[in-house]
Amino acid sequence: MGYWQTLVVLVALFGSLAVSLNLLLGSGGIFSVSHALVFGVGAYATAILETRTGASFLVTVLVGMALAALINLLIAGVSLRVSEDYLIIASFGLQLIGTTVLNGWSLTGGADGIYGVPYPKIFGWTIDSAGAFIGVSIGLLVITVVVVETIERSSWGLALRAARDDEVGARAYGVHTRMLKTATCVASGALAAVVGSLYVGFITLASPVEFNIQISILLLSMVVIGGTGSTVGVILGAALLEYVPQGLQQISLPSNYIGPGQQVIYGLMLVLIPLLRPRGIFPSRRAPIQRREN
Repeated sequence: MGYWQTLVVLVALFGSLAVSLNLLLGSGGIFSVSHALVFGVGAYATAILETRTGASFLVTVLVGMALAALINLLIAGVSLRVSEDYLIIASFGLQLIGTTVLNGWSLTGGADGIYGVPYPKIFGWTIDSAGAFIGVSIGLLVITVVVVETIERSSWGLALRAARDDEVGARAYGVHTRMLKTATCVASGALAAVVGSLYVGFITLASPVEFNIQISILLLSMVVIGGTGSTVGVILGAALLEYVPQGLQQISLPSNYIGPGQQVIYGLMLVLIPLLRPRGIFPSRRAPIQRREN
């Protein structure tokens, strides 16, 4: 597969991840730094089941969705009983624990990971070409957008944004905010796991470095830079953070300059874009209410 074809697939996959995270952060105001972990749960469920048991790809997707949803259910169910601020700490701790487990557990292949993950096969069709992966990854992005937009336009999404803007007021109107936010965490985790299953089939490798805290921060950056709450914005954020740093590899520079150059450009985007566009590249019309101090 060519370089630019690979980038198209990665943008589509990370765009799907960013959209699923935006359901939490943009619509619910729920700040989580463990999204890379539930992404990894889907990937490792597929890698382990396919290489160890020969299970079909679709079965592994369902298992990954169930496990990722369960993880988010547990952490949200416990954390939201205390406060949303605790969810940030708990999700950060869970991400670190998850990375440690992936690096040390023999079932996951430890630090070496799991090699030789087969290409995804759906109803007898093996996804093993550039065109197939591009089509399926873009299709997954479209499905993720449709699911998230359907949720956001429903009474669920309306109540979720009401709880985000004024939780006390939402409770006064009978909204079960904790249950609502827990269900949102479950849905977001399940969507991320599906992306993980396709991603591991694309790179044919499940490695802990693909699902660590840096990836969680990258996903948060895509959402914030693109425009928290904006579906179009977070997809643009994913494209920007994937294409711009990688574009350096197409410039005739010494190899020892490419890595630092990518980091510098990434850092500059994180600093300059929020300064120039505080609400992101493509702000959401459903952004949180800004209250004025009297």
